[in-house]
Amino acid sequence: MNAISMLRAEHDSLRASLRRVGLEAGAGDRAGFLALKREVELHYVVEEETFYPAIHADPRTFEFGGMDRHQHQRVAADLSGMAALPAGSAEWPARFDAMRGRLCALMDDEERDIFGKISGVMRPEELAELGLRMAAVRSGMEAAARMRNPREFHQDPGDDWPSR
Repeated sequence: MNAISMLRAEHDSLRASLRRVGLEAGAGDRAGFLALKREVELHYVVEEETFYPAIHADPRTFEFGGMDRHQHQRVAADLSGMAALPAGSAEWPARFDAMRGRLCALMDDEERDIFGKISGVMRPEELAELGLRMAAVRSGMEAAARMRNPREFHQDPGDDWPSR
């Protein structure tokens, strides 16, 4: 998968997770929220450590702007703050809505302002190679996270491990 297609697919997955967690927030779906948080964090690392550095290093694409580091940091801080809230906190819905708005605006901006320009300049094989590098980074991070906390990735609904 090429880099742009990969990022668009991740954005679609994040939007679906945001809808699902937003609907289930009242039910206290902490596991769903933590999965969303992990998904956003993985996405950000792929963008920040692989995609945008490659775009900025290419003289054909460095002028197209790039990641809004401030908004990435705000969303990451929102997620961390929400994870620290006690279950059933009255603050959670408003904070979730604010974070969701920032994250969706950020993804919309990237798709509208950056991805099309990059696709118009980089050759398909370059985007495919960059996509392979991004997928390798993501796979490595997922494997490391599973090693650190295998319970967080366990999917058996009949499991009696306490949720985090």
